[in-house]
Amino acid sequence: MRLGIRLLFAFFLINGIAAFFVLRVFTAEIKPSVREVMEDMMVDTANILAELASDDLVAGRLESGAVDSAFARHVRIYATRPIDAAIWGFSKQSLDYRIYVTDARGRVLFDSENRAVGADYSQWRDVARTLRGEYGARSTRDIPDDDASGVMHVAAPIYAPGGSATAER
Repeated sequence: MRLGIRLLFAFFLINGIAAFFVLRVFTAEIKPSVREVMEDMMVDTANILAELASDDLVAGRLESGAVDSAFARHVRIYATRPIDAAIWGFSKQSLDYRIYVTDARGRVLFDSENRAVGADYSQWRDVARTLRGEYGARSTRDIPDDDASGVMHVAAPIYAPGGSATAER
């Protein structure tokens, strides 16, 4: 093989290896940064939701399916809003926050998807930590073996007599 071809091959091999390591480092740095930004926004959202739910919680309107709760009504309207947003080439056509409110013992009073009303969430990391007065967040998978199905949960306290926590994803 001629020297020129060997040098050309070596050049591409070195550039390929360098590109691999640069992309690997880049990916390792970007993923945590994206999660950090998402969690930051979710903390703000959880706290504003906690404030919005506080009046209905104090008045006892979040018990038993929250039929007459303004908070529950607005959350359900939010869930049915039509959306068609193109975000950096990704088509978003559904609103994905799941919102739940627990009492001071961690029992679910309100669930925007009506899957967990009455369930005990007191052992879930986000709820348990929030009920202890700490920052509560967790990440779980919707599908246990699928890394891409991760869901972030962030909780915020509702400051009301009797206390409670709200979390969303």
